[in-house]
Amino acid sequence: SSSFLIGLVGGYDFHIDKTQVLGFDTMWRADVANGNGWLLSFGPRYGAAINKQWQVTGSVLATYASEDYMENYFGVTADDQRRTGLNQYKADASFKDVAFSLVVSYDITPSWTVSGIGQFKEMVGDAGDSPVVDDAGNKAQGFGGLMINYNF
Repeated sequence: SSSFLIGLVGGYDFHIDKTQVLGFDTMWRADVANGNGWLLSFGPRYGAAINKQWQVTGSVLATYASEDYMENYFGVTADDQRRTGLNQYKADASFKDVAFSLVVSYDITPSWTVSGIGQFKEMVGDAGDSPVVDDAGNKAQGFGGLMINYNF
């Protein structure tokens, strides 16, 4: 079923020096449309300026998911089994994934920045054991992208 997530984001940065930051980020979000559960992600982040134009930031995030979320996205009901051929599966609340992200940014001008983004995610717990992931998908997930920013 469809979802509409609303959440809260928070974090704290410890400035090691003028070029390095060690941070901790937390993000909670919940489905307010159809009761598909909630997610809580948290983990450390390290950022450093290599020089005046280049910056690099790496982070590790673990995501915990509620039972409603896990059952809606990773559970396989008897109807699902008939439709897909996957074995029935009950997914309980657990850690869903662990992700490592890397962002490399280059300041083209004081206003324009280009950033390359990459993330590797491993599905764990009941999500990783689900037939949706284990049989039909892949525990290893990844994405990459390029972003251009304008700072006002």
